[in-house]
Amino acid sequence: MKVLYDIYHMSMMGEDVMAEMESNLEWVGYLHVADVPGRHQPGTGKIDYRGIADWLERVRFDGFIGMEFYPQGLDHFAARTAQEIFV
Repeated sequence: MKVLYDIYHMSMMGEDVMAEMESNLEWVGYLHVADVPGRHQPGTGKIDYRGIADWLERVRFDGFIGMEFYPQGLDHFAARTAQEIFV
């Protein structure tokens, strides 16, 4: 059994997301993605999602990644393309 790690909520609680993931990734099977503040798409806030995606690729993360955000602005296509960070 694996757990869900919600990057947005952990960041909101002041956790060091990268340190926590590095220490516990063996238990994580599903990542929830949204940026801080505002719970918008990756790349609109403070979380270094490019760095996270690069690290997940290096460690060969084979779990699931769920996009759970509110698109920022009126251009919803731009919000959908934010998923390319993890492709």
